[in-house]
Amino acid sequence: GYLQPPMTIEDIVETVKNSLKRARQTGDWVRREVSKTTASLEKRVSELEVLVHLGHDITGSLALNDVLNNVVAAAVKLTKAEEGSLLLLDEKSGDLYMRAGHNFEKGFAESFRLPVQDTLAGQVIKTGEPIYFNKNSLHKIKTAYLVQSLIYVPLRQKDKVIGVLGVDNRQHQLPFSERDMLLLTILADYASVAIENAHLYQASEIERSKFEAVFSNMEDALIILDEKENIQLVNNSFCTAFSVSKTSVLNKPISEVIVHDDLQSLLKRTDTEPLRYHEIHFSDGRVLNAQYAPVRGVGA
Repeated sequence: GYLQPPMTIEDIVETVKNSLKRARQTGDWVRREVSKTTASLEKRVSELEVLVHLGHDITGSLALNDVLNNVVAAAVKLTKAEEGSLLLLDEKSGDLYMRAGHNFEKGFAESFRLPVQDTLAGQVIKTGEPIYFNKNSLHKIKTAYLVQSLIYVPLRQKDKVIGVLGVDNRQHQLPFSERDMLLLTILADYASVAIENAHLYQASEIERSKFEAVFSNMEDALIILDEKENIQLVNNSFCTAFSVSKTSVLNKPISEVIVHDDLQSLLKRTDTEPLRYHEIHFSDGRVLNAQYAPVRGVGA
């Protein structure tokens, strides 16, 4: 405010009162804006904490059930939805089944099956595009399953849609936002990575089991060394031939744990030939025809 002569006491008091009123209004506005900004920042920090925690789950755990359930729970928490589900495509039947769910009645997830044809989730599978709506009218997803609002986003592996991650509100008309869909898309990517990791791990375990079965049951004695000649793998035939146990020799220098003149002589020969042959004689009359083969990037 401002004053100019001639002035009276009443003019001064009135001007001061108006200035104080404006100051209070400005202060109230600033406090409201700060409160809204702080709440928004706290929400973003909370979202980031959830995403970081899930990232650690995915990289540090091979328990697929736990990881997928955590993804769905995070989707419900971040979007403030009533329910969440992760649906995967059954290649045999062509239907969608619920791989993980949150806030559904007990037994609902196990029995839930959804056709791809003429369903919202099926539309996401076919088009690869998310579905997002907020309407007052109920939308029928399946018999006795009606929703007020819903988001479905695709789960992709390479160029293929393998499933759908979704959240919905059946009772409350709480609308979803574009940010909710963005968060759900990020979580769907997390779920896809977890599923891919599980598949790769399963495949590697199958191959490892096959390799171990073949390696362990070979009649020929076989030993694998690293580039520093530390023992990395030995099979049963080698352990029998040299009277050693796997636990006593693994990750140790071969020169220290297997003291045999002929074997040491084989290892000390020059590297001029890619394959080296040698006879290893034992005191009981046995003779092994040994072969040394360097393996680039591994050892020998």
